[in-house]
Amino acid sequence: RHTGELARGLGMEVICYDLYPDEEWAESIGAKYVALQEIITDSDFISIHIPLTDDTYHLISSSELDQMKPSAVIINTARGGIIDEEALYEALKDGEITGAGLDVFEAEPLTDSKLLELDNVVLTSHIGAHTRESTENMGRLAAANLLAILRGEIPKYAVNQIADGGAENASAS
Repeated sequence: RHTGELARGLGMEVICYDLYPDEEWAESIGAKYVALQEIITDSDFISIHIPLTDDTYHLISSSELDQMKPSAVIINTARGGIIDEEALYEALKDGEITGAGLDVFEAEPLTDSKLLELDNVVLTSHIGAHTRESTENMGRLAAANLLAILRGEIPKYAVNQIADGGAENASAS
């Protein structure tokens, strides 16, 4: 969502695909939800923010890359394996798309990949979010969550919610 908000702030038209669309959020920034196919064929920039599952493995393969605009740039900061890296290499090498930015790879660390030969791809080693600001924000959130736990509250962004009674029944080990 944050990427969409930033893109709108830069004057971009934002279209999104999500299995669980949040229409209220989309309306609040002037974005719209569309079919994945429309994302592939109509976007100048595609930024991927999904988990890697059996259904999303190689979601972007040669078929999808062939349908993208020649001017398109694809960015994956989500999980390696969502983009077929061999197909991406071919699309970039042949000029089928303009560029790519990858912070995640099927095999990490990335040591032996033909993508390293290309000038139209930016590769970072799973460190795209490692900025001073994000480190400071993580520290603040960790401290706030610790205080919430000590007050008997459920911390923000908890993954494993406590059943049967909530935080008041939680005990620290």
